Amino acid sequence: MRGYHGLMHGSRIRSGNLRKVFNSDLRRAFDAHLAQLSVLYEDLRIELFSMNGSRDAALDAVESLDEEESGVGKYRRHYYLRRSFATIREFAECIKHLKKTPEFIAIRNSTIEENRKVLDDAVFFFSKNSGLLKTVRNNTGGHFGIKSALHAVEALDASAVGRIELQVDEHRANVKLHYAGELVATAFARGVDGKTNPEKIQNAIRTVAEAYKHATGIAQVMLADYLIDRFGK
Repeated sequence: MRGYHGLMHGSRIRSGNLRKVFNSDLRRAFDAHLAQLSVLYEDLRIELFSMNGSRDAALDAVESLDEEESGVGKYRRHYYLRRSFATIREFAECIKHLKKTPEFIAIRNSTIEENRKVLDDAVFFFSKNSGLLKTVRNNTGGHFGIKSALHAVEALDASAVGRIELQVDEHRANVKLHYAGELVATAFARGVDGKTNPEKIQNAIRTVAEAYKHATGIAQVMLADYLIDRFGK
């Protein structure tokens, strides 16, 4: 019996020849988009886990930058949030082209009503919010470019306060720029609707959070209704 999104209850592992799974010899756009969706899904899963999971002090070089109660530094959280913007934007581009393929249309038309709604909602969401997702990605989703830096400097809130920390011992000096997150947050709001920077930031984050839901939803439906059966029993 099929359960959540049409998937069988319980855990199982299947293996398959990837050239057969992705129909390499057919050279179809659908299979390329499905491969793209697979990589983006895993990228997003890693980014969200890294953003919210407990840190490893041995690996996290900025773990003490305004660390929150969860044990995750705010700057680390901002970093993976920014990286997820780039991934979400690529999701939007992938779905824009995937939805036009006859194979996707056939899957959409033959799936159960619950899954059809997930697909339709995702397609509608990414089409409606493509411009905002592009703006957010361009602001800080990649590297922190000069345009983002210029806006951050010019638009800093009058009440914004930052800290810098310098630690010096006999062998080396260590600088921690606790104010960097405020610069990123300010740049993040450029071109987003809202009267104040905090309102703009919340509007953008609200949209991106919804994008996470639709991105994972469409990936899971494609897994349940097509991809899992391409692997061996």
